[in-house]
This record gives sequence, C-alpha cells and structure tokens, in this order.
Amino acid sequence: MNLPAALRPLVMPWLEAAPPEPAGGPPDEGALAARLRGLAAGQEGTYLGPWVRACVLHLIGAARLTAAADVADAAASDVDPLVAHTARWAAQRLGATGGEEAGMLSTLERVIILKGVRFFSGAPDEVLADVAALLDEVEVPAGADVVRQGEVGDSLYVVAEGEVSVRDGPRELEVLGEGEAFGEMALLDPGPRSATVTAAVPSRLLRLSRGPFLDLVYERPEVAVGIMEVLVRRLRSRVSDLAALGDVSAVAEEGAAPSPS
Repeated sequence: MNLPAALRPLVMPWLEAAPPEPAGGPPDEGALAARLRGLAAGQEGTYLGPWVRACVLHLIGAARLTAAADVADAAASDVDPLVAHTARWAAQRLGATGGEEAGMLSTLERVIILKGVRFFSGAPDEVLADVAALLDEVEVPAGADVVRQGEVGDSLYVVAEGEVSVRDGPRELEVLGEGEAFGEMALLDPGPRSATVTAAVPSRLLRLSRGPFLDLVYERPEVAVGIMEVLVRRLRSRVSDLAALGDVSAVAEEGAAPSPS
C-alpha cells in the first residue's frame, strides 16, 4: 500500500481498529473496505471533517481497493469540493489500467502542495480544491527548459517533485524545490519571461494557466490578493538588491577616483 508520507498521520489512526492481517496471508481487503466505507460515510459515531474523508478516499484510490469502489462513486457528488474531487480521482484510478490517470496526483495531494506555496497558504481548503482541479501536470526531464527568457508566457508553475534552476542569461539566480512556484507575474500580466527556468533533475510541475485562473479570481478574489502580496514582497526585495548594488558601485567608483592633491 503506497500512501504518501504527508497523509499517513491523517489516515493511519483511523485504520488502527481495522481487523488484523491474517497470519501467513494477505490483508482482508473486504474488511478493510468495510472499515473505510464507514469512515468515508461518517458512520463512526462522530463527525468526520472533509480532510479525513478525503484522506480515506485517497487511500481507496491509491491502494486500488476495488471492493470500496462504491464509496468513491457515492462521494463524487459530495457538497465539499475537496471530498468530491478526491472521490472522482479515486474512481478514475480504480478504473485505470496503468495509463496517465494512474500516475497523476490526487486533488488531496495537490492541495497539500498548494498549502506550501506562499500565495495559496492562507486560502480556505475549498478554494485550494478548486485551484487543484484547474492544474495540469507537466513532466520535465533533467536539462529541459520549462520556460525561456524573452518568450511570452501566461502560466504559473508549482514544483510538485524535483528541482528547477532559474537563470538570467548564464547567471543562476536561484534553485526552486518542491512547493515553490514561478511565473506568477504571467497570470496577471502576460509578457516576456524575465528568466529561463530549467529542470535540474527530472521534475513534475503543476501548471495553472491564465484563463482558468481569471475565472477562479472572479469567484475567489482572495487568490489574486495572495499572489499580489507575494509580487509586492518580491518587488521590494528586488528594489533593495538594486539599491545595494548601487551602493557598491558608488563605493567602487569612489575608490577608483584619484586622490585630491
């Protein structure tokens, strides 16, 4: 059973009461499916929030528990976006035969990644679920350019797995890892890219295009506010860097000037 590390503390406590694995045999999938069915339907004698239910649905899909396929089907129309999106992912995965759907991140995994991105970190879970549903997954081999300096772009990228190098010409500006983003200016004002971004290692990126983003902003303006706050912080940092460079240049020029006689 391949459950992402970030989800284990959320899901595993709810499975502790599941029947033990028979000695010398595989786990009882039917008993486990029944346990998960009760959790996903909120039939454990207490209210289970969307996060726990989404984690249960993710486990059903990730572990390919076909005996609990009816749980995913029933939750696909849930009123909570995170639960509904995760249920649809689980249902697709249960029906997949190893194609593209089988390897894609679930909505829950995408939401966890987005929570680590600065301008999405304060957004409610239901907003992040909506954002997660708009993301395209992009696999980039090591050494391949994601965006090139000077090219017109209109998409934001979030690093889900791997690392990318940001360069201004031959100079490397920074290396971005999992949970970090680039290209946010293009969402608000499409134009030439200010840097080239290259995959330092094989990487998986989440791409948010401007069209779906604008549709979301009309309904959820807090997302745009979060991005603008990050842009303002970056602009202030860039101004500070330029000011520091100006001070260094002034000192250098003063040192090079001839001493007064």
